[in-house]
Amino acid sequence: MARGGRLIAVGVSGLLVGLALNQAFVPQYESGILNGWVHVEPLAVLPAWFLATVGPIIIHASRRMSTWFLPSFVKLSDLSIFNIWTGHVILALNHHGIADHLAGGPKSATDLARATGTDSQLLFRLLRVAVNAGVFRVSKGASDDESPLFANNALSDLMRTDHPGALHYGLQTTGIDSVASWQHLAASLRSGTVPFQAAYGQSLWEHLAAHPDQDVTFTRAMAVSEGGPALSIASQLDCSEFGTLVDVGGASGSLLADLLERHPHLHGILFDLPQVCERSKEAWAAHKAHLLNRTRITGGSFMEADSIPAVQTDRPAYLLRFILHDWETSSALAILKNVRQAILTSRHPQEATLIIVDQVLRDDFRDAGHTSNTLRNCEAVISEAEEQETLQRICRHH
Repeated sequence: MARGGRLIAVGVSGLLVGLALNQAFVPQYESGILNGWVHVEPLAVLPAWFLATVGPIIIHASRRMSTWFLPSFVKLSDLSIFNIWTGHVILALNHHGIADHLAGGPKSATDLARATGTDSQLLFRLLRVAVNAGVFRVSKGASDDESPLFANNALSDLMRTDHPGALHYGLQTTGIDSVASWQHLAASLRSGTVPFQAAYGQSLWEHLAAHPDQDVTFTRAMAVSEGGPALSIASQLDCSEFGTLVDVGGASGSLLADLLERHPHLHGILFDLPQVCERSKEAWAAHKAHLLNRTRITGGSFMEADSIPAVQTDRPAYLLRFILHDWETSSALAILKNVRQAILTSRHPQEATLIIVDQVLRDDFRDAGHTSNTLRNCEAVISEAEEQETLQRICRHH
């Protein structure tokens, strides 16, 4: 009995420690298990490199620990049903900018519906689902006989468009490329076609090119998602031996800007699609003007030969960050060949360095269940890529 009591105590302690660690890596996170009322304060602020490397591992372990005591049918229902329902609720609330409307303080569902042009009763139900999931909270100021007042919490704050780590545009992008695509997954399992292609009759990139408004949202989402990983990469990438760094497919150029700040001798070339570069020029002129004397922003396509700029100074470096995993093997090889061509036409090709930053999924499933790897696998299923292990195949066979 004593041993059983100790085991229970250890299990409960492990669950609490797991939850506490989970909160440490999601600043100001309010647990849905505790219905948004009890806050687990995060640990001390940790370095970006630690969050990007060790953080996801601990989060994954803590999630595993927190589900040890759940029946199997609850776990499977949570994965296959409740997550889907809750995800659609969050996407809908994000689409109507509910978090932005709560930035000034708590509001009732009626007031929010009036401000957003939505149905108040349905909005109330969706907010109730979100609160139970730990997104948004009910204001403590609402009494039992009054309409509940809803307020932002740490998670819903991330849905605000003015939040520095905003997920608003990322969630909007999810609406662009996922919802309709996943509906074609069962049929694609038989046909072998890419679900996005089945849903829209074109690739994601062709779809974005044909819909400029969605392309803007996608670029904004990529700019925000670059933040944490960019800080981690910039802190570890030694550019002291490089003269000019070409960020191939660099989107908004947040990583390039960070590297230029850290290395005053370094020059940079930001290369992406023309429409992306036009927006990047405006953003750099407004927020990074002091770096423009060392930066060239040029548009093109890394899928086209002779499009990637050659460097006419010494010690060139070419960076492919989170690029290859988006493409099937033949396209990834084409990108690498085009980069090679740019290097060969540079002034000092013998001094060139190619830097590839990407995630390679293992064949032995040792990383199965890890959150970031699950995300990468899902991206591969729904988008253009044949498989996420493209880079691994290239390294093995070429």
